[in-house]
This record gives sequence, C-alpha cells and structure tokens, in this order.
Amino acid sequence: MASTYQMALWLAHSRVVGSLDFEPYVASLPERADSVLFWSDKDLAHLKGTSLVSNASQTRQLLQDDFDAILDALSEDEELTEMYSGFFSNLSLASFFDAVSIVTSRSFIGKVDDREVPFLVPVADLLNHAADPVLTLRFAEAGADVEEPMLEFVATRDIRRGSTLTVSYGPFANTALLLRYGFAVEANPHDGYVMQLVLGEDDPLRSVKSALLEAHGLPGDDTTFVLRRDTLPLDMLRALRVHYAKPSELDLISQVAEGKVLSLDNEVQVCRSVLAAIQSLLADFDTSIAEDQEALEEAADNHERYALMLRVGEKQILSSVGIEIQRHWLSLLAGEAPVAAQEAVVNTQELNAGEAF
Repeated sequence: MASTYQMALWLAHSRVVGSLDFEPYVASLPERADSVLFWSDKDLAHLKGTSLVSNASQTRQLLQDDFDAILDALSEDEELTEMYSGFFSNLSLASFFDAVSIVTSRSFIGKVDDREVPFLVPVADLLNHAADPVLTLRFAEAGADVEEPMLEFVATRDIRRGSTLTVSYGPFANTALLLRYGFAVEANPHDGYVMQLVLGEDDPLRSVKSALLEAHGLPGDDTTFVLRRDTLPLDMLRALRVHYAKPSELDLISQVAEGKVLSLDNEVQVCRSVLAAIQSLLADFDTSIAEDQEALEEAADNHERYALMLRVGEKQILSSVGIEIQRHWLSLLAGEAPVAAQEAVVNTQELNAGEAF
C-alpha cells in the first residue's frame, strides 16, 4: 500500500477514535484540502475546456478504485480487522478522499530506509508556497548524528521581522497545484499541456511502427507528451513521423531518431495533425485569451481566479506551440522542395492556422 494511503488511513482512524499523542494537531486540521476535486459544479464550470476537467475525473476514479482495493485487502486481514474493531468496514469513500487530500496537500516528503514517505509536520504545514521562497527545506534521516528523522528549514536570505515565511511546494504546473492544493499561480513557468498520442487501431502497420519506435528509443504507441510554451514539441514530431510513415518510408525510421524529416509529404501530415489537434482543443474554450485576462482582473472569487489562470496558461501554450509549428513549416519551405509539396504545405497552413491563432 502506498505510504500516502497508509497515512491517510491513520488520519481517518484518528479522527474517529482519537490519537493520544496527536489529538490536538488532528483536531486543528481542516476537514479537507481545497482541492479542485471538491469544487462545486458552479466552480468546476469555470474549468470548461481545460485539461484539468478530464484529469480530475481520472483522479477521482483512481482514488475510488484504490479505496475499493484497500478495503478488499484489509478485510482479508483478520488481525487488522480485529485490531480496528470494524473501523475499515465503516470507512466511507468521502472520509477517505478527505484524509488523502489533507496528506497530499500538507505533508513533506522524506526518506526512511531508502523509501520516500510523507510526514505531517505541525506548524510547518502552514507555510505557503512561493516561486522565490525565503526558506528551503532539508530532510535529515536518522543516523549517527540525528536520533530521529528531522526536517530543517534554512533561510535563503535575511528575513525581516513580521514578514511572511514561505517555501516552494515544488516545480508544479497549475493542473497539479489545483489538484493537490486548490490554488494556481499566474504565469506559472512550470505549466505544460499534456497530449496523448495513440497509433490508429486501423493502421495495419501499427505493431511494426510501435516496435520501430521502441527499437529507436522513441516513445511507443500510447504515449503522453508535454507541450511547453514557445517550444517545438520535438519528441511528438518524431513519434508522429513514424505514425504517418508509408510502407516505403519505414526503412528510413533511423532518420527520425536523429530528428530528421522523413519526407516533405510526411511532414505535412505531421504538422497538419498537430495544428488540427490544437485548433480543436482551443475551440473547446468559450472565451479568448484576452477575455480571460480581462475577467481575471475583475474576478473576486478565488476559485474563478485560479480557473482563469489555468485557462489563460493552457491557451497560451497551445497557441504558442501552433506558432512554432507554423515556423517549422516555413523553415521547410525555405529549403528545396517540389512545387506540389510546397503548395500542399501552404494550403494546410491556411486551413488550420487562421481561426486558432
């Protein structure tokens, strides 16, 4: 069982029967974190079009599946069943969700016996996140110089009396921050947009292409790629070149691993598919970047503000990657290519670029 779930079960049990050593601390904790998993339908509506909608749904299902598996496993352990006097048989999914959200949002990660485990640290778990924190944290394992595992906070600079103490929760994108903590960061430099590539089921060469991808150290036929702002998605382009390769081009797959184009026709299909996907994703939003930025200046509700930050960030990433794809096309046009192929690229650019960007 994952250590996060072990601590969540301890917390859920402590809330029911009490904890002799930690009861004041347990009582001080909120019922749950402000994770997007607990947002109201009204608040969730602000996320329409973002990748977080499906991400949150998948996370809820994963937690429910894990909860069911944990209960099944515990019910078969007679010693635990007797020790906890029916607690697990009465544990609700909601209380499990609540406890997991507290552990994931307030714990620090340290190593014990070469295993990474979460630690709840009273008072320290009140520290807020900052991109440029005044404190860094250092975990010391028990050993010759340390009797018990210890979490140390080290100042990165002089701290004025009365100023806010902050730490960095980690290089998380806004999707992760909203899932774990319930907040987002404006213009988050760690933001990315996750896209999935799946080779077509009806492709008779699917198994061959999948094997070739793996043989050349490229992602397989069911892979996720993270799009970054103002960056050409090179790994995705390599995988798509194989995806769209004709039988006559399969012998040239080694070129793909080197980052080379298979053929101009192949590259047209690759770029067209990326632009079409980006245009489709942008069409899922009801508003433009400018409209969201204007709404962000006026929004008073935190959930709405955080949702707007996410929407702006994801739209900017998708739009900027689309621009990078167009620049890539133009670089191809600058080289020598057959006239018919050049016309194909130009027509595809006109078809996909205008409305999306």
